[in-house]
Formats: sequence, C-alpha cells, structure tokens
Amino acid sequence: MAKGDLSQEMPQQIGAPIIQGEFAQIAREINGMVKQLNSFSIEVTRIAREVGTKGKLGGQAKVQGVAGTWKDLTDSVNMMASNLTNQVQGGA
Repeated sequence: MAKGDLSQEMPQQIGAPIIQGEFAQIAREINGMVKQLNSFSIEVTRIAREVGTKGKLGGQAKVQGVAGTWKDLTDSVNMMASNLTNQVQGGA
C-alpha cells in the first residue's frame, strides 16, 4: 500500500489459523481503508483525465461512504472541476 499498490488486502489468515481479536479488527480496518483509498484514487484520476486531458466538462467524483478528510478531498476535487467547467464555459 505504501508503494501505491491498492489491489492487495491484509491477510486475515496467516498459515493455518485465522487471526482473531485485535489483530483481526486491525486487518478489517486496514482493508477498509485500502478499499476507500482505492475508490478515491480511481475517481480523482477519472476526473483529472476527463477535465484535464480529454476536455470533458461537468464531471464530478463520486465516492461512496467517505467522511472526514476523504469527503473534504472529494469535495475539493469536485469544486476544482466545477470551477474549471465554469471558467471554460464563461470564456466560450
């Protein structure tokens, strides 16, 4: 994950036994965070490509279940895309 590979999850089984207790909880939380980060990065990349390289206006990132910093970042990406759309449309 630290190197940008968001396709892998933390294993919940190491060898024969399934991890339990706090280790299992940590694994579930990390896997949830990786899924959210992956979803966020896919949407931000999509919007950046649509607006920045393809010239498609009006795109908005849609990331389900985000809160806190992730919601703030998603909102900021959407605001930037909206502002760019308005600027281009205003100049046309």
